[in-house]
Amino acid sequence: MGPGNQAKGVALALSGLTVANVVGVPVMTAIGQAYGWRAAYGVVSVVFAVTVIGLWLTVPRQAPLPGATRRGELKAFTLPQVWIVMGVAGVGFGGFFAIYSYLSQMGRELAGLPEGAIPWLLAVVGVGMTIGNIVGGISADRSARRTMAVGFPALAVVLLLMGALGGSPVGIFVAGFLMSLVNSYIMPSIQSWLITAARGAQLMGASLNHAAFNVANSIGALLGGAVISAGFGYRSPALVACALSIVGGMLALAGVQRQKRDRRRRVESGFPVTSSQQAV
Repeated sequence: MGPGNQAKGVALALSGLTVANVVGVPVMTAIGQAYGWRAAYGVVSVVFAVTVIGLWLTVPRQAPLPGATRRGELKAFTLPQVWIVMGVAGVGFGGFFAIYSYLSQMGRELAGLPEGAIPWLLAVVGVGMTIGNIVGGISADRSARRTMAVGFPALAVVLLLMGALGGSPVGIFVAGFLMSLVNSYIMPSIQSWLITAARGAQLMGASLNHAAFNVANSIGALLGGAVISAGFGYRSPALVACALSIVGGMLALAGVQRQKRDRRRRVESGFPVTSSQQAV
């Protein structure tokens, strides 16, 4: 998309995921409610098969990137900044999944929503993801650092808001929308940061962002389920989620400060500043 539009490009790539949450998740939930989970899995399998065929027929072949090698891509794992940013994503986004993993149960058990309202709740969350992703891409291109500085505190607040409002049918819709919007607002800045921090291994950087996102999914679901199983109720994941987002924000701050120190040392030593040290 041209210079200065990296985060917008990331947001565009992520838009498939957010749109899937608007359409795919609610539709599959409705099918599962009506015909059982096997039917939902069957429909997903058909969609995947059609997608694979469509990709095979329409995506053009691409020449390898000049100078790109497997060894060069694996060098991303030797960069401390890459691990820091992965930690930011793996922990910080875990807060969202501590709640989202159990949102259907919260809707039924806590807010008293009927079964038919759950797909609509998930669709509203998907709309929040889509809007947050678009706004976050624009904001991150202006300043990824400012986007994270605003985003992580806001995420901690709206995750707590889910605990406060989750017992109301209207409140859980409002809190779900805000939670997903703010979480997705941060995502383009993190992926853009990780791609740049990986230096010459940008493909690996993009892949590692999704790996960290899946780690966040696992951590959030594990900890959210643990407090529910311990008998603390369906509001308790909000506290876990808030704590995870705060830790993620602190890791982001540590990563930015480390990058500043590295940049200052190179300037004082007369060395050029690398692109990874100008990431945010």
